[in-house]
Amino acid sequence: MKLQCLCYYAQAWSLVFNNKQLFTSTFQATESGVLNMELYKKYRHFGWNGIPDVECVSDIYTDDELCLLYEVWDVYGKEDRMFLKNFVQTEAPWLKAVRNKHGERIINEYDMTKYYGSLVNKIIEVD
Repeated sequence: MKLQCLCYYAQAWSLVFNNKQLFTSTFQATESGVLNMELYKKYRHFGWNGIPDVECVSDIYTDDELCLLYEVWDVYGKEDRMFLKNFVQTEAPWLKAVRNKHGERIINEYDMTKYYGSLVNKIIEVD
């Protein structure tokens, strides 16, 4: 669950700051917070155990993407899975996906960009 939330935030902030996806598959609003099926399928065999460092991320991501991932970790990584789940479930993109009348709970990337981009604008106004 924590991995899912961290990747969700990485996706959201990449859409805001880099204007591109980090993950091509979508995130869904679920009872557990968010779910990216591609990530789930890849890492589900670890269950509740930690995921060992098996890949060299510098071979997968650009320097800008790595910088963003480290920032996401610095901000959200210290939080436990329940905090992240509860936090995600209070935010507009998740809430909008849950209220979708068509039964699809896909979290729209435009909604992510709009919502998290507005948070950046609020921070800039405060400074």
